[in-house]
Amino acid sequence: MKRTLSFLLILCIALGGLWVLPNTDKPLIEEKFEIPEGTVGTRGTLHVGPSQTYSTIATAITAAIDGDTIRVHQQTYTERITIPSGKQLHLIGDGIGLTIIDGSNTDDVITINENGSTVKGFTVRNGGTGSDDAGILINSNWNLIEDVNVTDCGQGILIFGSNNTMENCTLYDSWYNGVKKDAKVQTTSLYTYGFEASLPAGWTTYESAVGGTNGRITTSTPNSGTYHWAMASTTSSMYKLNELIYHYTGTECNQVTFYSKDAGDEQEIMSSSFSGHENSDGVAISSDNTNWQLLWQAPLSFGTYSQYIFDISSFGLGTDFYIKFQQYDNYELGTDGIMWDDIGFNNIQVIPSNDNNIRNSTFNLNLDSGISINSGNGDIITGCKFYDNLDHGVDIQDLSNIQIKDSWFYANVDNGVYISNSNKITIQNCTVSNSGLSGIYSPPSMFQGFESALPGTWATWSSTGSGRNQRTNAYSPNTGSYEWMMDTTTVGLNLNELVYHHTGFSASTLTFYARETGEEVHTMPNSFSGTDYSDGIAVSTDNVNWQAAWQTPSSFSTYSKYSVDLTPFSLGSDFYIKFQQYDDNPTGTDGIFWDDISVGNYCKCFFKYDDGKTSCLISFFGGGYDKLIIICLVFWGCYCYIGHGTGCSIGFILCTYG
Repeated sequence: MKRTLSFLLILCIALGGLWVLPNTDKPLIEEKFEIPEGTVGTRGTLHVGPSQTYSTIATAITAAIDGDTIRVHQQTYTERITIPSGKQLHLIGDGIGLTIIDGSNTDDVITINENGSTVKGFTVRNGGTGSDDAGILINSNWNLIEDVNVTDCGQGILIFGSNNTMENCTLYDSWYNGVKKDAKVQTTSLYTYGFEASLPAGWTTYESAVGGTNGRITTSTPNSGTYHWAMASTTSSMYKLNELIYHYTGTECNQVTFYSKDAGDEQEIMSSSFSGHENSDGVAISSDNTNWQLLWQAPLSFGTYSQYIFDISSFGLGTDFYIKFQQYDNYELGTDGIMWDDIGFNNIQVIPSNDNNIRNSTFNLNLDSGISINSGNGDIITGCKFYDNLDHGVDIQDLSNIQIKDSWFYANVDNGVYISNSNKITIQNCTVSNSGLSGIYSPPSMFQGFESALPGTWATWSSTGSGRNQRTNAYSPNTGSYEWMMDTTTVGLNLNELVYHHTGFSASTLTFYARETGEEVHTMPNSFSGTDYSDGIAVSTDNVNWQAAWQTPSSFSTYSKYSVDLTPFSLGSDFYIKFQQYDDNPTGTDGIFWDDISVGNYCKCFFKYDDGKTSCLISFFGGGYDKLIIICLVFWGCYCYIGHGTGCSIGFILCTYG
């Protein structure tokens, strides 16, 4: 990626000048220090190394008891080690570049499973190269990582715990991030069924016609074991609907998994919701065994077993619900048919990582970001340097109350700081310069790509029973696997509506991608009440009285990006957006597809060089008070201009120039 010469400089005047650019060679500091025995661990000290009691760190860990210190003397140790649960241990090396732990390019080099442990004075290198591999994996809380270099690992340090401290460390040449902080996911299996025995209690079947297949078979290669479940019709070309229904009761279930493949089955589209039985292919879910909602649409072709995993928490089903696996077609297995295996019901608990401190550390040449924070709140980054990372200096997603202080960002290939869907982010007394894209960037606060079921802020309506108004993976989305489809299944006029209810903050910009498949233009009036049989997008403050915001073009057969300025409508922080399509034929003759919809505020900060060139300094979509706080902006040798779109709510920006 070409790096732009324009730069953002965010610097507290109190710094009194610019930091000297660092040497971009790999840091290999040889620093030997002595730790007085008894000052770290609360019990005894074990020694590892040449002419010591233990020749490997692992054997010393096995021999140690809770609270011991393990002194690891100067040498390269080719091993992978784990501080186990129940043993708070303190591993002390002779210093960076002197005591080296080499993971032989496999898995995690150091794993910390017990609270309150210490790793200090090491170089850690050559872990596995996957995104789940780490130089140091922290699965616990209140640990200290100090005076450590980590290099050539998938993630430098991977943190799943809380209240951990990392100080005076260098993380470089990671295959992914220097530090990644994420939530710990605990999966409890509640019930699994692989069809190895006859259907137990709770399972029932339904067939719309006699004959064909709707049962356990051993042929056609199960996903595992000897048996799987097959659904097909008969050789008489008779259309038949097959259903397999399970009534789940017990501990709250929020995840369903299954394996499925087809045997030539044509795709029959399942509606987003229906009552009773529907002639379609896929999986539906219900709280009462009558009113069903789409969970999974069978793809066009899936001839080998694949696993499908669904978060069902958005359906609000609790501890008592029904799930229906179904197939509809008109030939025997081999020409048509769908098979199922290894169905599972799980409870997933996500435990966030909170209140970690990263101080006085350096991050460079990591293939993704210096620090990637994807879980929790309350982290503080102080006195750190981020340069030449191939993505962002710091990547913040879905968080609040994160502070970055007294830190320096230089020549990161994308952005110095990237902020997504986060609140109360403080950036104070920092220098950000020569980023490839923006010094600080935040994307839209609401994004809908239809990759999962619609949340409760979205609603659908069709004027007739033949309206098709749903997620689909059967065609060609703009991105990902799914898009939103509007058409009718039979010839006859129908209106489809998809309505988003936006709350929480004022927004100035709507962006989306759309395409049509032969749709005639049905012009939307400038304003209307309730329903209007037209194509386009309308906005409203009360979900009754609508104003036209976007009229469909005469032809847009390939996905294009569209942007709508919402500020003229004076919508405030609580409003509705309605996407709609009106016509009389199925996709191919009529129909509109939508994808990648976003709502937010577009704000920019510019600075102007003396030669008159203007470069983007800060660009972010944001929402809500204290979305972003930037303190002490100083621009050397240029003019400072702050501009932002109407409706952009920011904690505050203080801009000065020198």
